[in-house]
Amino acid sequence: MNYISYHWLTWKRSAACNKGETNALTEFLQRELPDRGKSWDAVQYIAIDLESTGLNPVSHEIASIGWVCIDAGAIRLSTAKHRLVKTQRGVGQSATIHHLTDTQVSEGLRIEQVLTELLADCAGKIPIFHNANLDMGFINNACLRTFNNAFITPFIDTLQLEKEKLLAQTALIGPGSLRLHACRGRYGLPDAPAHNALEDALATAELFLAWANHRAGSESFCWDEAI
Repeated sequence: MNYISYHWLTWKRSAACNKGETNALTEFLQRELPDRGKSWDAVQYIAIDLESTGLNPVSHEIASIGWVCIDAGAIRLSTAKHRLVKTQRGVGQSATIHHLTDTQVSEGLRIEQVLTELLADCAGKIPIFHNANLDMGFINNACLRTFNNAFITPFIDTLQLEKEKLLAQTALIGPGSLRLHACRGRYGLPDAPAHNALEDALATAELFLAWANHRAGSESFCWDEAI
């Protein structure tokens, strides 16, 4: 993240807080971002994954969210959380992917409750996703509907980090090479259960730490270089 992008994002967060409405999202946006130039392992992160009723953030819903925090270059398992979300409609064909049933999500928490808890845990941390376009799209749309404001934050996408790494090595990326299990395999990480939000969040956290330690080698690097 360059100087202009960093300060534009900081200004945008500040401007969003000036709408005069205090809620979980504005409290999140009021927290300062880590300083540019800080070593990657001196910054706190939060790995997030979600399961949804489809792939369109506008017309589909979040069915579950899982997250876990990273501090001082280590996963803090005591922070791991998994929340089912009460959906307005059934899960439909998406059940074949995440195996959540209509009964389970009907007993979930309201999206406002889950977002409030997630945003509190996100405060002061850098979110990490695997395929951020999808997950950020769902969280951003949920925040807009719930809090009338956007989820404005820098974030790290382990899928994009691996894509850049592979493109530096070869002109072609094979089918499936950027899936979470394939990316983990390149670092010798074991297979992990897929399509459970918390398990995928943990798997993403492990992948990021493997990437960061491989990237650092014998030297440290700054967190914003991964953005």
